[in-house]
Order: sequence, then C-alpha cells, then structure tokens
Amino acid sequence: IERLFRPMIELLRPALGAEIEWSVPPEFLDQELPSLGRKRKRGGRIVDKLVKVRLLRGGDRYLLIHVEAQNKRDPGFPERVFTIFYRLRDKYHVKADITCLVLLTDLSPNWHPDTYEHEAFGVHLRFTYPYIKLADLEDQLIAKEKELWRDHQRKLEEQLGRNREELALQRAALEREVARGAERL
Repeated sequence: IERLFRPMIELLRPALGAEIEWSVPPEFLDQELPSLGRKRKRGGRIVDKLVKVRLLRGGDRYLLIHVEAQNKRDPGFPERVFTIFYRLRDKYHVKADITCLVLLTDLSPNWHPDTYEHEAFGVHLRFTYPYIKLADLEDQLIAKEKELWRDHQRKLEEQLGRNREELALQRAALEREVARGAERL
C-alpha cells in the first residue's frame, strides 16, 4: 500500500486523489493505530494503514486516511470502521479531517458493508463510509486494460506510419544522391 498509495487513491477514489497535494509526500502513521485500541492482527502485523496527506486547499489542517482491508465477511466490520473513525476524530479533529478507504477483498457477491447503525432509547447513530469491492472492479479493470492497450496500439501504429514516411523520404533522398553521383561519372 505504501509504495502504490498514490496510484491506488487515484484509481479507487479519483475525487479524493484530485484534492491531495502530491508534492508533499504522504506520511504513514501506522504506529498510531495500536494507540487507538487496534488489536486485530494477521501474521503478527496490523494490516490497516493510517496516512496523513496535505490537501491542495492548504492551511494548517491535513487529511487522515484510514485504509482498512477486509478479506472475509465479518458482522462486526462496520462497527470496527466506525470505532477507528471516532477514535481518530477524538484524537485529531482539531488538526485534521478524517476519511477512510475500505477495501473489500472477499469474493462474497452479496456482502457490501457500508453502514454502521446504533439505536438506543431515541438516540439513532448512522455512520456510512465508502468502500471498494475489488471483485466488483474486475470487469472495469479489464475494460480499462483493453482501452489502454488499444490506445498504445494506436500510438504504435501512428509512429510506424511516421517512420515509414520518414524512411520513404530518406530512400528518395538517397536515390537522388545516387542518381547525381552516377551522372557525375
């Protein structure tokens, strides 16, 4: 995620990518997640990322992006996303705006968690967040790859045409030169 952060944001959340000041390198604050009570680990490592970016609109505020990857159905997942959000907000709200990028890597076609709700005695909380389901992107990515390949092929064909024209001009110039040389003999 760190090495491919910019292209990932620009591909998956283009409106967000357009608001980031990319001349200021993103800062990865993964060490902050354990202090927020983050306990879930895979292979001994926390898989979430917390990224601090500067926005184009400038000022002293910045944006924190919580990147959360989920590879299987989990009924507690929306609450976990909300919990990290409110803990980040509690800790940083004066200095930063906060958003999340949820990556669903599971293959379950009917699982699209995007909301956490809680209601108790007249108090209703509804927290929604954007998510990207990578399995849903497959057709889009294949279409984009085909489009890029067609563009690349078209450019190669245009270059080949220009090269043929240039070679024809060089050949004609060489033939004229040879003809002039033959006339002198």
